[in-house]
Amino acid sequence: MKERRHEQWPHLFGHPDRIRARLGAGDATVYVIDDGKHHCMIGRPVGATGDGCVYSLVARITKDTYQSLASGSIDGRQAFMTGADGGLSGTVDTPGVANVFDVDFYQHAADIPVEYLPPGPFIEFAEDLPSADR
Repeated sequence: MKERRHEQWPHLFGHPDRIRARLGAGDATVYVIDDGKHHCMIGRPVGATGDGCVYSLVARITKDTYQSLASGSIDGRQAFMTGADGGLSGTVDTPGVANVFDVDFYQHAADIPVEYLPPGPFIEFAEDLPSADR
C-alpha cells in the first residue's frame, strides 16, 4: 500500500492523523493506511505462489469511506467497490529487502476479479502471475 499511495506526511514525531488499521476478520480482513488529508489506501492479501510471491489487492478510498468501514456501515468489499486506482501488486521478500511489482491495474472497481475481493479465500496460485510490465 505504501508503494501505491499518493502522499506521505513527513513528521519527526509521527503524525496525529496517521491511520494504520486492520478491519474485519478472517478472509474479510482489510488493511488501511492514510494517504493524505482526504484519502486512504486499502489492501488485502489475495494469494501466493509456492515460491513465496504474495499478491495483494490495493485501492485508494476516501476518508469518508474509511470512516464507514471502521464504523461497520460498509464491509471491505463495498469499500473496494468505491475505490479508485485499484491494482494487484506482487511482493517477494528476500533477506533485508522486499521487491514490490505491479501485476495488474483496474480502471474501474467493477474490473476487479470477484475472487480478489473480500471475503474471497486466500488463493494458492499454481504459477507466478505476469507483471504489468511484461
